[in-house]
Amino acid sequence: GLYVARSAGKSFSIDENGALVNSGVVSENLHLTDANSYTSSDSIEIFDADGNLIATFCGRSTGTRFQ
Repeated sequence: GLYVARSAGKSFSIDENGALVNSGVVSENLHLTDANSYTSSDSIEIFDADGNLIATFCGRSTGTRFQ
């Protein structure tokens, strides 16, 4: 592809008392396939309050520029 970008972000869920319930890490690899479109592969990891991995998810997306 023309360009590759990687990004990651972390999120936190807390309960009504402010205690950590779980956290998640979202990662994305984005590839510009030409000047007007892209594809990406994504992963999500969910951790409990003790840092144990409890779930993983993956996905793909595509996009095309419109005017």
